[in-house]
Formats: sequence, C-alpha cells, structure tokens
Amino acid sequence: MAEYYGVAVIPARPYKPKDKAKTEVGVQIVERWIMMRLRKLTFYTLASINIAIRLLLDELNQRPFNVNTCV
Repeated sequence: MAEYYGVAVIPARPYKPKDKAKTEVGVQIVERWIMMRLRKLTFYTLASINIAIRLLLDELNQRPFNVNTCV
C-alpha cells in the first residue's frame, strides 16, 4: 500500500510515546469533526452511517491543507 501511494512507512520507536503524538492528534481532530457533524442524525443501518462518514471524509480531504489552522 505504501509503495502504491509512494510514501515511506516509518513506525514509531518502542517506548517513545512522543513519536506518535502528532499523528494521534490529527486522527482525533478528524474524528471529532466527523462526529460533531453526525451527532444529531439517526442511522438505521451500518451502511448508511458508512456512506455519511465517507461523504464527510471526502469533503474534509478536499479542503486545502494549511499548517497554521485546524480542521
């Protein structure tokens, strides 16, 4: 997968929790943004919530990347 996307996989070093901090915060921001957008909706199937998440993730991925701002 990494070769397909042309990226290098650099795992965090054992017993070095600071190595993972920035990645974990990025995941947390995306998770909170998606959950905030879906919090008042009701879903009756797993497929329907997966579609909603996919649409929001696509929307988020289309935003320009700016290092100085958060999601």
